[in-house]
Order: sequence, then C-alpha cells, then structure tokens
Amino acid sequence: MFYVYTYLREDGTPYYVGKGKGQRAFYKGKHERIKKPRDNSRIVIVEDNLSEKDAHNLETELIERYGRKDIGTGILQNRTNGGEGISGAKFGRPPEERIEKIAASNRGRKHTEKARKSIVTGK
Repeated sequence: MFYVYTYLREDGTPYYVGKGKGQRAFYKGKHERIKKPRDNSRIVIVEDNLSEKDAHNLETELIERYGRKDIGTGILQNRTNGGEGISGAKFGRPPEERIEKIAASNRGRKHTEKARKSIVTGK
C-alpha cells in the first residue's frame, strides 16, 4: 500500500527520500519546500507494497544512510530523520470547532503598530 521513493539529481545521487502512497512522489504541492524533479525518470520507487510502519522504517534507514545537509551529516535536503508524518491528511479548511478555538485564543491580543500595518497592507 505504501512505498519509499527518492528524488535524484542529474548525477544520479539522491537529494530527497520520502514515503508515499498513490501518486505522492509524482505530484507535490506548490507550497512544498522540496521540488520534485522535472524529469520523472529521476523519481525512483525504492520499494513498494509496504505497510506504513515498514515504509517509515525504510525511509528512516535511507535518510540515515545518505545523511542530511541541514545538520551536516550528508547529501539529502530532508529536514527530519523520517519515520513520521501523517497519512491521508486533509489540508482544507479546518473544522469550525478548531477555527473557533484559534479565534478565542487570539481575542484580546494586542498587536504592535508594525504588526497592525502588516496585517492591513499584507507587507
């Protein structure tokens, strides 16, 4: 059901390791920090037909093997050690209860003049 994939640089070295399901490896959201390769031949499914636990374990193993650039241990752009994340998350509008909870926590909050200007102008 799940798989682990890598995005490869033009020289064939991986720059990202991820866990996916369905078309996840091939269709990244426009706001995601890691860009997928333009050439789909540089997207490699390392292993498929995995349970979510096995996919998390393999993702973690590969990130450890190749290392992360952000912490100076290797070549990957991953920002975590892998093995986490949520499957099947819906990233639309939050439920009304959640919106109300956020609104309630912000009521009475005092903004600086600079923050007020930023809210109004969007800058």
